[in-house]
Amino acid sequence: KMINEERKNRGLSVLGSDDGRTEDGHPYASFLRISAENHELGSMSQQNLQEINLSSNTNDFVQPSLQHAQALLSEVRKSASGYQLNVFLDNSGRDQVIESRIENFRGRIIKSFKSITTKSALATLGWDHKDDEGKTVKEGIYLWHVVVNGILHTGTVNDFSNI
Repeated sequence: KMINEERKNRGLSVLGSDDGRTEDGHPYASFLRISAENHELGSMSQQNLQEINLSSNTNDFVQPSLQHAQALLSEVRKSASGYQLNVFLDNSGRDQVIESRIENFRGRIIKSFKSITTKSALATLGWDHKDDEGKTVKEGIYLWHVVVNGILHTGTVNDFSNI
């Protein structure tokens, strides 16, 4: 809401949260959609825009191999065994190191996971809703920090999202 208010104050189009297009014809960048602009050198063309809907599990997505390793996170999903988070990695075949931890909103580490090294283009992380001592944590909102090759990404675990 605050972002849209600021955009409106600056005379820019309001960003929608549904699938579709803005008033000026650009695709929405909703919470569950990741858009990647692939511009040619020196071009800012909107004609070369790629959209991948990671929330639908219907799109195959291949993260491009660039000079430096690339990674994207899916949204956190609740499963029968707890929570899952997909990490989409580039298809370069290089070793990629994934570290992750769960924190509460006060920054206290609830759960630390062992570091993973993979050459795969997809890694699925899971959390059983237990802390480092093996105790089930209370319902709440938690931050899932994932560091891929030294770059921090963050997902949100929201126990109240279905209420």
